[in-house]
Amino acid sequence: MFIFHIYLVLLYFTIVMHNQLGGKMKTLKQSIIYKIAGIVMLSVVAFAVHAQENPLHISHKSVYAFLDEMASLHLIDINTAIKPYSRAFVAEKLQEVQAQEEQLNKVQRQELAFHLLEFNLERDADKSAYKINAFKNNGHVNLCLYPLGVYYNNKWFKLSVKPIWGIEYYVAGKQKEQRMYRYWGGGEMVGYIGKHIGFYANFTDNSQSQPMSTPEKLTQMQGAILKGQTTNTDYFNVRGGITFSWKWGSLGLIKDNIAWGNACHGSNILSGRTLPYVMIKLRLSPVEWFEYNYFNGWLASNLVDSAASYVSINGNRREVMRSKLIAANMLTFRPVKHLYINIGNSIVYSDMGFQLQYVVPFLFFKGVDDNYNATSNTAGHNTQMFFDISSRNVKYLHLYASVFIDELSFTRMFDKQKQSNYISTKVGACFSGLPKTFSLKLEYTRTHPNVYQHFMPSVTFASGDVCLGHYLGSNADEIYAELAYRPVQRLHLSASYTYMRKGTDYRYGVGEPWGLPCMENVIFYNHIVSLQTEWEFMNNNFIYAHAYWYKTAGEDGLVEKYNPPYMQKTTGLPIAFMAGFNFGF
Repeated sequence: MFIFHIYLVLLYFTIVMHNQLGGKMKTLKQSIIYKIAGIVMLSVVAFAVHAQENPLHISHKSVYAFLDEMASLHLIDINTAIKPYSRAFVAEKLQEVQAQEEQLNKVQRQELAFHLLEFNLERDADKSAYKINAFKNNGHVNLCLYPLGVYYNNKWFKLSVKPIWGIEYYVAGKQKEQRMYRYWGGGEMVGYIGKHIGFYANFTDNSQSQPMSTPEKLTQMQGAILKGQTTNTDYFNVRGGITFSWKWGSLGLIKDNIAWGNACHGSNILSGRTLPYVMIKLRLSPVEWFEYNYFNGWLASNLVDSAASYVSINGNRREVMRSKLIAANMLTFRPVKHLYINIGNSIVYSDMGFQLQYVVPFLFFKGVDDNYNATSNTAGHNTQMFFDISSRNVKYLHLYASVFIDELSFTRMFDKQKQSNYISTKVGACFSGLPKTFSLKLEYTRTHPNVYQHFMPSVTFASGDVCLGHYLGSNADEIYAELAYRPVQRLHLSASYTYMRKGTDYRYGVGEPWGLPCMENVIFYNHIVSLQTEWEFMNNNFIYAHAYWYKTAGEDGLVEKYNPPYMQKTTGLPIAFMAGFNFGF
């Protein structure tokens, strides 16, 4: 590792000297960027101690749910508003629970042992932890079925490679067009070099027989940019990155999903529902009572830059998309154990490329934007603020609330005709482990008109036209309730009720933006009762079946626009079924 530290130092001085001696990096802006990058590298090296980090994607819901339950039992203390967690962090928390195993019931003890298998690399587990191993006599290599994958582990290098494949089949009626499917396949790699470097890659190719994950669909399914033009329903999902971590922080260049805000049915701050986007990500936790998270990400604008586009010499038109970026930070305070207060802000900016003023991680971005663009409202960018509070001070009970502020004027706040209270609020409660492995979740979300929107299409709070915030978008509300039970280990049974509504579809920039009433006129609603059975037969490998009863209605064309294809009946018996299985995510 000492050699790697020397390499970073030499790399920094090479870049600086190359710039000073008149190499290819001739602009002042490039010079500043490279010098800052070098200083960051040297600072990281100076403070580095033993640590490794790779994110555990938010699709690993069973592990996240288990940690939530353990936090409500007061066996661990975690901030559930910032996800994903790192794999090393999850392994550490599972081991904390293991040290208090006598407080768990039989099912919880079995699930703890099961989840620990997923993190054999992070725990430096011995070969006995790899079951049905084809290389029992090889000191470093494991090819096994339980957990499924290929694993390599020595003093300086760790690597796991796993397959990914899954299929879901939906039945909404007897007709051919009422039967649909989606499937995906690919692979995942997770690795570590030395004590500080982590790297990972995840690739899946996805296909749908009918479009189920377009940006307009109001579902928890990940929104997607479909390949091709009209009838094509395929899309790629690619994640990966490299991280450098130390005891109290990490710095990474990654392409992944971020979910900020406590929620059990879609966060209203950053939901993680879009396709992954590239970001520079920073996490600092120098003391137990404070944590800081920041990222600067490159979003998909889906807007053609007509000035940069051109017709090639052979007559084909080259379309260039407009740049669109986001910078966001979140400060987390823990004044007492099990109580977390999160405060943050973000800015979506475009048409200017990567901006250094939004790289300074601790700034209030609204003020920075005003410093540069206050001469005209049409010259500025789109800023947001958010708050989240989470309490598990009462054992078995998790209470939380979050507020997303897109715009707020204190002088007009109580004037019904002039107010611009563009806010989204969420409140929720979750009872876990009482009795045994039951849990009950209750949540209400209310989002005012014009939230997540902007009168300039290039700075909307979206990536690839999929909202970064709550999946229902603006002028909507939702009641969600769920009762879940695990009768035996790894078998999850649940029943849920969702009541969602959409109000008048106001468009920011079209008509007067002031005084818009929230949910005054309901144009679409949906009642959904869902029964779900899921069995995790191996780590991250599921067999599952869902049944849906729903009642939906809306103005002309809205049922087809907002509902997925398997949930569009407005007459007869509105029931749908889904079954599937998967290897990995």
